[in-house]
Amino acid sequence: MSDTFERSCQHWSEASRDGMEDFYALATVDYRYLVEALDWRGWLEQQQKAIGNRRLRILDVACGSGKFPTALNT
Repeated sequence: MSDTFERSCQHWSEASRDGMEDFYALATVDYRYLVEALDWRGWLEQQQKAIGNRRLRILDVACGSGKFPTALNT
């Protein structure tokens, strides 16, 4: 467990910041392509219709930067 913690700390450290910013710049492009690949509003409306009056809930399990949900909102 401590090995995972130490690797995570190193990954998110200031020394790794440039690499992470480069990664997220590239990931943002990937997310834009993913957003444009599907009519997400239509898909979500279909899912809501399929469950009727129950509340539709979505879980974002990526636990990352929030870049994909942000791309969906643009």
